Amino acid sequence: MIQLTRAAEYAVRGVLCLARSNGFKWVLLEEIARRAQAPEKFMAKIFQSLVHAGIVESARGAGGGFRLAKPAGTVSVLDVIQAVEGPVELSFCRRCNMSASCPICGTWGDARDALVEALDDRSFADFATSTKGG
Repeated sequence: MIQLTRAAEYAVRGVLCLARSNGFKWVLLEEIARRAQAPEKFMAKIFQSLVHAGIVESARGAGGGFRLAKPAGTVSVLDVIQAVEGPVELSFCRRCNMSASCPICGTWGDARDALVEALDDRSFADFATSTKGG
């Protein structure tokens, strides 16, 4: 089974929350964490990575919070995952010492490329209007 970390899962949920809030509206971290069903302190750490990556921006004080730094249609699921986790890799055959002689390594590379393409092909604008999942 290939599985995302909790951080990546919460990051995707948090960005979806912002996309569903008209993207450029400021949303409090408390509200994002509640909607994403994530611990607020953990979400704060995750959102620091998203700010650093230029996906969201933050503002302190009254009327502040977080909002998308660019239109939801330009932010892919891959962008968010990579902001939190780094490059998407399959742990199988990752620079193993048998890659030159292993006939399976190319298949893992193809699988990774297909996964990356699928994640990069979907933006948060695609999901923002969906009613599935609340």
